[in-house]
Amino acid sequence: MEITYNPELYQDVRSFIEDHVDLVEEEGYDVLTAKAFESWLITKVTELGYVFFVGPPRSGKTRALETMATLCYNSKMAAYMSTPTIYRLLDQGYTTLFFDEIQQYLTESRMDFLALLNAGQRKGARAWLLVLMEKEWVPTPFKVFGSKFLASTRDTAESLATRCIIIPMMKNVRTVPLRIDRPRAEILASRLNRYANSVQGADLPDMEPLFMERGFKDYRNIEAFINLAAVTPPAFRSHIVDYAKAIDDQIAEEEGVTQYADIYTAIEYAWSQAQGGKVSINAIAEAYNDGRLEQETMTNRAIGGAVNVMGLRQKCRMSNGRIGRYISQRTMNRLRRRYSYGQATLDQKPEPTDEGGTPHRASEHSDHSVSHGDAGERAERTERSEPVQGYTPGPEDQLFVDAANILEVHGGKMEQQAFFNLLYKMGYNLGQASLMLRENKSFIFRGMDVSLVG
Repeated sequence: MEITYNPELYQDVRSFIEDHVDLVEEEGYDVLTAKAFESWLITKVTELGYVFFVGPPRSGKTRALETMATLCYNSKMAAYMSTPTIYRLLDQGYTTLFFDEIQQYLTESRMDFLALLNAGQRKGARAWLLVLMEKEWVPTPFKVFGSKFLASTRDTAESLATRCIIIPMMKNVRTVPLRIDRPRAEILASRLNRYANSVQGADLPDMEPLFMERGFKDYRNIEAFINLAAVTPPAFRSHIVDYAKAIDDQIAEEEGVTQYADIYTAIEYAWSQAQGGKVSINAIAEAYNDGRLEQETMTNRAIGGAVNVMGLRQKCRMSNGRIGRYISQRTMNRLRRRYSYGQATLDQKPEPTDEGGTPHRASEHSDHSVSHGDAGERAERTERSEPVQGYTPGPEDQLFVDAANILEVHGGKMEQQAFFNLLYKMGYNLGQASLMLRENKSFIFRGMDVSLVG
């Protein structure tokens, strides 16, 4: 039996939070409302994200914690909690914990607290502590799963931040009541309790297909929001999913400017020139260092270490005796999903080749020419000819616009290296350029079917 929803209760809880807390982002009210419902339906969820309020002093962080504590299931909030106390509270049963000034818990002497938070996202997680029992210290498991709300004036450890929905706080720009309306909160908490009891035997809907269809990439982000979407009435669900997708896109964009993303583009270019899927570390280093200042370059050894971190550990011996990596079509697609703006599909099946999966092998039947049929004929051919690598250009993709202009100027027939060089001079990197090639080295854009020579 699937769960039934109470939109009126949802709106009332949201209005209460909005009346008492002044948030920077409107979507934050839906997140906090859903978190209140999630805490009462905690037995139905298997993973969750924490809420982390971060902002300068007197920006409403403590007020936000206190407001949520009046609504959530079995709330526990104190100015300070010892680590043993926290473990025992969580082990006794489902508890919603509230931590103000979280930095006081993240000192070097209390790293076990950070470990508790890092593990406490998933149901079934246990922490083992030594407990004194009749003069003997006994290893004892403690449950650590449960809803947690955190607040701080500064960012926290990255391992913890990735497990949180971060809600930025600023000093109020509108007036909120000095005191929390406790009687109103008690009525809402009682209604939440009755609602939770009324759906006790029902299941939350599976939101994973929705998140996958929307193109979510970051699994920590999915874990944080997937149950919030499930507990939210369908009429309000898009507020949660759209906000989660915006965060997911931001995470992808931040990853895209890292050094690993730059190394990925070098791998992409080197792979497009490879035979049999074998890519030399030296080729990756040359593509990465091309055009960089001397102090920005990386040695082959450093590049080798970086590609190991990226998961490319299948070593091979190149024809010149140097060490390389074997990179299959599937592995490249996984890299693209993580580092590229193009969406690669993991279950794409590249056509078998004599070399065991050579990427971008030139077709023997390429005509190396521009087709000039009528618009309808060109559009039909464009629809048929999707890039094997999984990148489908949008109609206004500037990279493809510029590439099409270059090819038109040259009559639709160019040496591949000359084509790449011109794109490079226009500010595109070699990895971006290689994304446009299909398996037979042909390039497609707006009805043009163009092949590169060589």
